[in-house]
Amino acid sequence: MSGSSQNPLKVSIVTPCRNAEHLVARTVESIVGQSAVRSGRVELEYLLIDGASTDRTVEVARAAGGSRVSVRSEPDRGMYDALAKGLRAATGDVVAYLNAGDAYSLGAFEVLADLFERPEVAWLTGFRIQCNERGAVVGAYLPVPYRRRLLAKGAHDGVRLEFVQQESTFWRRSLHAQLDLVPARALPVLRAPHGGRARAGILGPVGEAAPAGGEEGPRTRPPLPLQLRGAGLGLIGR
Repeated sequence: MSGSSQNPLKVSIVTPCRNAEHLVARTVESIVGQSAVRSGRVELEYLLIDGASTDRTVEVARAAGGSRVSVRSEPDRGMYDALAKGLRAATGDVVAYLNAGDAYSLGAFEVLADLFERPEVAWLTGFRIQCNERGAVVGAYLPVPYRRRLLAKGAHDGVRLEFVQQESTFWRRSLHAQLDLVPARALPVLRAPHGGRARAGILGPVGEAAPAGGEEGPRTRPPLPLQLRGAGLGLIGR
């Protein structure tokens, strides 16, 4: 689908979260504030799936996103249960998820719309930038080349080979339709060719990772000394 304002690309973003009142505002603002969304080039479907937070996460998210964020708050069985709910509900031409505390560069969806105009592109990923607490860039890392055969075998698992960074990856509806959203506490998986399985999470926008708490705290990564911020989109998967 074209990314023109007459025929906009529909992008679905899912944010699973719980007790993330201090992290969620900038995540929501970075999504609803995308230049391509404001111009109408991209139609946004933003689904925030909250696990019945006991703090002000829901109020903060609604205040930051207004009518552009759909908030669903109810008890769940963990982060991946919440993520699976959001992914099942997503209807976009392109899908991704971004955790609370992460953020997109404000021009990310412009690049996304450009690249997904090419029908042969099934998914794409970008690079990450490390920032310190003041927002100064202290490191940038390009992704490695990813081979379809090795992805299908699940070799890009972060142990044998470099994983595909979740914050920097979007995938097309045709791939999303292959997701096997298994029960709570298990990772969503993508059934790969020839019976192999690859984690859906390793197909994974231009994002920023902030320090996180445990299961009862914000649903992001373990504590990090530096924030991660993706600044661009790079490799294309076909």
